[in-house]
Amino acid sequence: MNDMLTVTEAARTLKISGQRVRQLIKAGRLASRKMTNGHLIEASALAAMVRKPSGRPGKVAA
Repeated sequence: MNDMLTVTEAARTLKISGQRVRQLIKAGRLASRKMTNGHLIEASALAAMVRKPSGRPGKVAA
């Protein structure tokens, strides 16, 4: 079985709130497995999220 993380552990790793992790899951941007008392996130899915740049792309200086 792959390494699985709780929402709290994922939030700590991504340096965001647990609520934001849940929003990412609901939006389909972070894969998870629904369990009785919450979600479990695969470490590989979390690693893919860490590699993605966040926010808007910056302006290119002319």
